[in-house]
Amino acid sequence: MKKSIIIAMSLLLQANELNVGEIEVIDTNLNHSFNSSFLSTKEYNFKDSKTQRIDESIKQNSNISFNLNDNISTNVSSISPKDFSINAAAFYQNSFLINGASFDNIINPLGDKNINAFSLWQAPVLGSLASSINTSLLKSIDVYDSNVSAKYGNFEGGVIDAQLKDPSKKFAASIFTSYTDGNLSKIIIDENKKNDYENSFGKNLNKNFVKQNYNIYLESKINDNYGFLFNYSKSISKIKMPTKKTVLKENYFYPNQSRKNENFLLKAFLAFDNHILKPSIIYAPSVYTGFLEGVIDSNLKAKFGGIISNLELFSEYDNFSLSHSLSYSLLENARYFDKNIKIAFFTNDVANWGTRIYSSKGGYSDIKESTKELNYKLDFESAYILKNLEHNLIAGLQIKYKKASYNALKELREYYNPKIIANDYTCKSDDMFCLMGDVTDRQGNKAKGQYVAGLTFTPIFKESISANDFDFYLEDEIKYKRLNLRLGARASYDALINKFNIAPRTVAEFDILKDESNFLGAGYNRYYGKSFFAYKLYDAIYSRTQFFSRNSPDEDFKATGFVKDRYNFKDLKRPYNDEFSIFYRAQINNINLAFKYIKRLAKNQVVLSDKESLALDDLNDERLTSNYKVYTNYGKSKADIFSFDIANINSIKLLNLLNDFSLSASYTNKKSNFKDYKSDERQRNTKVKYNNQIILSKDLPIIDYYDKCKIVFMHNLKLMQYDLNFTNLLTFIPNKKALISTYNKIEAIKEYELIKLNDYFTWDINISYKHKIKNNIEFFSNINIENLLNTKNKINASKVNNQLSYDYAMGRNIMFEFGLNY
Repeated sequence: MKKSIIIAMSLLLQANELNVGEIEVIDTNLNHSFNSSFLSTKEYNFKDSKTQRIDESIKQNSNISFNLNDNISTNVSSISPKDFSINAAAFYQNSFLINGASFDNIINPLGDKNINAFSLWQAPVLGSLASSINTSLLKSIDVYDSNVSAKYGNFEGGVIDAQLKDPSKKFAASIFTSYTDGNLSKIIIDENKKNDYENSFGKNLNKNFVKQNYNIYLESKINDNYGFLFNYSKSISKIKMPTKKTVLKENYFYPNQSRKNENFLLKAFLAFDNHILKPSIIYAPSVYTGFLEGVIDSNLKAKFGGIISNLELFSEYDNFSLSHSLSYSLLENARYFDKNIKIAFFTNDVANWGTRIYSSKGGYSDIKESTKELNYKLDFESAYILKNLEHNLIAGLQIKYKKASYNALKELREYYNPKIIANDYTCKSDDMFCLMGDVTDRQGNKAKGQYVAGLTFTPIFKESISANDFDFYLEDEIKYKRLNLRLGARASYDALINKFNIAPRTVAEFDILKDESNFLGAGYNRYYGKSFFAYKLYDAIYSRTQFFSRNSPDEDFKATGFVKDRYNFKDLKRPYNDEFSIFYRAQINNINLAFKYIKRLAKNQVVLSDKESLALDDLNDERLTSNYKVYTNYGKSKADIFSFDIANINSIKLLNLLNDFSLSASYTNKKSNFKDYKSDERQRNTKVKYNNQIILSKDLPIIDYYDKCKIVFMHNLKLMQYDLNFTNLLTFIPNKKALISTYNKIEAIKEYELIKLNDYFTWDINISYKHKIKNNIEFFSNINIENLLNTKNKINASKVNNQLSYDYAMGRNIMFEFGLNY
């Protein structure tokens, strides 16, 4: 089938060619030597929409795998960025750059994304990104997924390098908005799970929502040497939460929730002599509101993102060019409760809002985790000819200061363990921890009132860690007759784990037909990954929390102990991926095509272990739990990735219609003995039953962030006469599977079963229209329909009482967008 598609496309693409002007190519094995992907600006911006996140813009790349559970139908109201894996590497080991400045989450990308989680100690996170960036700010996105230049470091999967817009030569402005809601979105739920979503704790339908985007853009060049631009975008999602009367009683209601991502960009352009100065500042805050389910007065705000500023200087000289970049970022993930006292009483006629044994009210402490990063980069480039060899030499250095802080901003007081009072006792009127009213305790004893006997207390405190990293790279691209050769290396010092490493970057290709149209190549590259502050930052936070108790409502609370710290940092190596690649790329008439084989060997991957498993010594630290956790480098994985890409170069004119096609396909075979850096050694070595055989848990099949086979086809049709575009994106992932577990009580062992789901297929379509109203004013509109056919795509499964039930991906979703350009 694949062969017939290639032949058919080849015949079609050769039928008619039309050069429609310059298309900015972002990264490609086909148009630039050694680079990674096969997508252009137009292709990345599939929807012609100005309101996408970066993760939405690059889903055409078949080497990118999302965790399909993030796309569960009931999350359709979400506007949070989604994590993804590149070439089977850990999803948190990608590098996200905007004009060279990082906006990665370098504290704890494995933190809880659920802002409504019951967590004493940690704030929620967006995931692997520390900030949500809208593509309306960008002129291009480079995705480097293999044979990555030594210019880039601190990743194992790939690099997403975004570039901000520059001011144009004329004054320009635009304003636009987009809209969708629950009535325009299909939520698909298994019949066996409907009752859970309507009545059970922890599952919410979120079908009554409104999502909107707003954007204002201004740019101008004062003259040839000076210019500026301003961009403001806002994405909001407002969710009306249905109250479950199985969780809260009558007259008590779930608060509505909201999600808001904002981006402010101010950028200037100053040119003088042979220098260009580009200062820019992005303020990208996100504010999400939530609550603790079943707990009244527990409203909270989660805040993410912050400031990313950059000062770039580009200088051109006779034989070389220099670029300097000085960036500063201040990014946070935090939570703020309206109330920082949490109390639990036995449910009765006074504490009457709960439906279970306890009725709780209030919230936890306010926590802010933040990173400050000051980063200087110097890049040198020179092209020259020496002894019949064409050279393109690049070199650079990077000096980075980074600091992570954990701040408990307010005291936490959680009152729990209610007890009944003596029958002759009456609560004082000003005692909020003693409550009159007929009550029954857990043993069935009855009384006229109750008081709380337990207290968990965490004071205000701050923990900080800083590090100074250094990187240097040197790389030479050499052309000799029919041979293209790139030799490079990147040296780096990771201060957080005190390790120095050198990563070779080499790739070569040979011009087969002597006409620079067909190349066969191979490469070997090593990519050293990031270290996260979570390895050290949380070591001493738990023991700050103390326990108190009392035996009567008149007694003061007395200290009874404290929470033990869980982690103790030891020496770590830096995780890395070795990559071996063989590729073929060609330009045949109006076709670009590429075949690529990649072998990835991930080593020294960080996982969790414990003192007993490692036979470590006792540390005689009363604040440290006896079997403390230790991060180790016992994780490893290997993957074989085959990919194929084909696309037309110039648009094809048929019956006055312009056509563009692209097809991207990949096949991946991956084996791994860990899931992520929180994978516990004891748990990974637990015996389980799979396919009627006893194996270790770490040898179970991989499901998350793993598409064994993926095919993405895109077709863009433009009606030139009416400035009307139809873009179709078809995604096919065959043989999706789910790993489900049950507990075998007779054999006292956990059993796993691999369940085959249906083939995953979606057809997304975008219809865009532009119309010149008057002079330079242009109206534009987009209708974007995701999953046009409303296909029921199963993405996970579970089994209860031998009955299978499924989770489904998002159904049909329609979004309208319109605006004006000047």
